[in-house]
Amino acid sequence: MTIRFLEENSLDDVSIRLVRGHVGLYFIYLTGTHIPYPFQPSRLIYIGMSESRQNTVGNRLRDHTSGQSGNPGLTNYISLNGARFTYMPWEILEALGKQEIREFESFFLTDFLSRHGCYPICNNQAGVELNSRSSPMDVVIEWSFFD
Repeated sequence: MTIRFLEENSLDDVSIRLVRGHVGLYFIYLTGTHIPYPFQPSRLIYIGMSESRQNTVGNRLRDHTSGQSGNPGLTNYISLNGARFTYMPWEILEALGKQEIREFESFFLTDFLSRHGCYPICNNQAGVELNSRSSPMDVVIEWSFFD
């Protein structure tokens, strides 16, 4: 199975309000600047997750743009370079058979590492460690969306 990113969203108040009720993964990327990752450049700077209705994708994005997330590097990239986001609702991810959103975040981070040579520049951690039994190995992520 191939996972493709299809939707681009502005990182503005209106777009953020539209995803306030959503749980899932979100991806923040620069509008024009490419980060020169070791293996391949990309505009993607952050992979994040929302695992509950109290801390939705919209809430997390609002915190990142306002500086309340505790990730000043991400907030600075967003404010100085302009950024957009896309997201994957939990309902889509859940259909792949995993029970924990953290497993998906780790899978995406690890796959990005293998394709680009390091984690996205604003991710401060690699997520939870995956064991080979739980990893969705039959999934291919199409990172070219962020080229």
